[in-house]
This record gives sequence, structure tokens and C-alpha cells, in this order.
Amino acid sequence: MGGYRFLDDVAIADVAFDAWGADLADLLTAAAEATFAVMVDLAAVPPELSRDVHLEAPDPESLLFAWLEELVYRKDVDA
Repeated sequence: MGGYRFLDDVAIADVAFDAWGADLADLLTAAAEATFAVMVDLAAVPPELSRDVHLEAPDPESLLFAWLEELVYRKDVDA
């Protein structure tokens, strides 16, 4: 199971967090939860939309960046 923690002493204008998981899918899920936790109260907003997302990247770090970018985009478009 993955998780995350916010890094208060790293970012001033933005948000920084560490995310981890047992595998890449677990890590991507934890990073998504951290990203949405900054934008909304996760306990107060039930998930209502489901989208299939297909992303390709040359390495896991680039995939993580593309994933988080896609989530923010979807929040702006679908909200």
C-alpha cells in the first residue's frame, strides 16, 4: 500500500510531497491522492467520475509528471 506526506519546508509557493508505493501503480495512486488532497477535502468529495487515461513516458519519473499533469487538467476540464 502506498502513501504520501507533505514536505512543508521544501516549497513556499507550491506544494511538495513524498509519495511511495509497493509498485508503480501504487505510487501513482498515492501521488494522485496527495495532489487532490491539496485541491479538495477528500473526505467531503466522493468520487463520481471515472476516466480511462492512456499515458506513455520514457521513464517512471516522466510518467509520474504526465500523470499528475493529466489529473490537474481533468480537474479543470471536468469540474
